[in-house]
Amino acid sequence: MGAVYYGVHPRLMVEVAVKVLPFHLADSAPEMIQRTFSEAQTAARVKSPHLVGVHDVNQESGIYYLVMEFVRGKTAGGRLKALKATGAVGLPEAEALDICIAATTGLAAAHKANIIHRDIKPDNILIPFAAGAPAGTHGPLDFSVAKLSDLGLARREGSDKSLTGTQACMGTPGYMSFEQAQDAEKAGKPADVFSMAATLYALLSGHAPFKGSSATEIILETAQDRRQPIGEVRPDVSPATGELLNRCLAKDPTARCVDGAALLQELKACRAALDAGKRTQTVSSGHYGKVALEQQVAEFQKLSLLDTLTEVGNRRFGESQLLARLNEFQRTTVQFGVLFLDLDNFKAVNDTYGHEVGDRVLKMVARILAANVRSFDQVSRWGGEEFLVIVTNVDLPRLCAIAEKLRLLVMSSQLTDFHPAVRTTLSIGAAIVARDDTVESIMARADKLLYQSKGKGRNCVTSVLPA
Repeated sequence: MGAVYYGVHPRLMVEVAVKVLPFHLADSAPEMIQRTFSEAQTAARVKSPHLVGVHDVNQESGIYYLVMEFVRGKTAGGRLKALKATGAVGLPEAEALDICIAATTGLAAAHKANIIHRDIKPDNILIPFAAGAPAGTHGPLDFSVAKLSDLGLARREGSDKSLTGTQACMGTPGYMSFEQAQDAEKAGKPADVFSMAATLYALLSGHAPFKGSSATEIILETAQDRRQPIGEVRPDVSPATGELLNRCLAKDPTARCVDGAALLQELKACRAALDAGKRTQTVSSGHYGKVALEQQVAEFQKLSLLDTLTEVGNRRFGESQLLARLNEFQRTTVQFGVLFLDLDNFKAVNDTYGHEVGDRVLKMVARILAANVRSFDQVSRWGGEEFLVIVTNVDLPRLCAIAEKLRLLVMSSQLTDFHPAVRTTLSIGAAIVARDDTVESIMARADKLLYQSKGKGRNCVTSVLPA
């Protein structure tokens, strides 16, 4: 809302950015003036070095304006445009994550104050030049101190009024969730999570996740969740980041992280996983695209978080996702469940047909599991012939129904190039999270339930321990 000008504060003698309320709004709708003051007051109360600060709000000769922190640097959108001009697809994953971690730190502070941003996109993230760069020069950017800007469309959660009053636009198509497009006044914190995930997707891929020739067409694409998986655009992106994007761009708000704080934790986990898998040379000065380096980094990441045989997540991935779900559950009432699965009589398959056929059976089961859970649920190989499925936003009856579906699908599948065909079955323990659970306690409970299924004759689901 309004034009932004560069200025120097006459008393403090520091550089500032001045946002001016349009004359037509001030004249035609006096309540806009009060809401401009409300935006400034609210923004000033939200303390975070990762939000562009507000120094003052005032009026002079009928002109109403905000005086804001001036950030010398570039927008994330400008950074992306500059890299694309060199032939890059998008930003290096580490750089994109660092930018979004910093901006999400600001978002988490806003959410803590019950402020919904509603217009997160690359052009609304400012990246300062590194400290020490002389005034007037374009030095290296410091991604770790990026700042989220423009509360112009923000509103307080629980209020039906934007802080600044303008209703001309309520977000940017391509970065805006479908529920926000339907009713911007009802969009909550998960809508901001969607927009931040869309921003990360854009920084990696070079474009917003949802595209079209008009705003209406883009919103329809969003409504139908028609987007290209990030792995198809950027095969080198780590599995953890790909999974997080898939979940936080889900049409269902309950499938996403509940707020900025939850998203921040998961972004940091993705960054840590990337560091753990990337014990190789760094990308020099941001130029991205060397095929050999991409392949090497992708292989390290794959070894770090993927089970190389079945190509689902490995135990490390499963543990990290389970911890993330537990941390999220401790802040919310959105529960999740785990399915702990074990192939029945798998040793007999190896003994009869050999380990190569046993590996094929494991791959078959992994494909069935991955293809028949929701896009935001997670599958990992826990070890040997054991698999873990984490199911988000579910109660016990629904968890058991999903387990039963998976059991039946595996039971009806086979390797047909043998006579008789090679088959397997699953014993499953189904456990719903409890308030005081840890990774160890919920897995111990699921393990006991799994072995109850074994004791009942295998090929069944158990969800309740005997008294």
